[in-house]
Amino acid sequence: MKKLMIFGALAVGALASCVNQKKNTEDTSSADGQVTADSNFVKVEFVGTSKNEIKNNQGKATLYAIPEHLADAAATEITSTTFEASTFPFTVNFHLPNNHKAMIQPAVKESDVIKYYVDLDWDSDGNGTVDSADVAIDFDKEFPNVDIKGEVTKVNIK
Repeated sequence: MKKLMIFGALAVGALASCVNQKKNTEDTSSADGQVTADSNFVKVEFVGTSKNEIKNNQGKATLYAIPEHLADAAATEITSTTFEASTFPFTVNFHLPNNHKAMIQPAVKESDVIKYYVDLDWDSDGNGTVDSADVAIDFDKEFPNVDIKGEVTKVNIK
């Protein structure tokens, strides 16, 4: 089990080191929080039974995209959002711009299949660092793929 956890941590670290840091700076929401005509609404529900105590209820969730046919390319950050959560499950809402495929690097063709996934950056125990004591995505159960055309995507946490 320890080897599996180490492997999972290394995989997450390798994935994080490959991430393209290009961010979406385009504001796609109106002042009242409503989605504007140039974006879609993507919901991700984080489910699970984390035994970790939540002292800091503020975190950040990020949605990434990568062409399915590329094995060694960096993922592109499409959008991120901050959230507040003190219980499970909780839902995070992303505003996905209609032009998000143009943001993906390397450039994709209209016919390319794009894979989307989500990541958490959450110091849930409030100790100042994101580490193994914090609430995190449970990669042992399932990779956090996101269906941008579905109603709600469920992602397991631990």
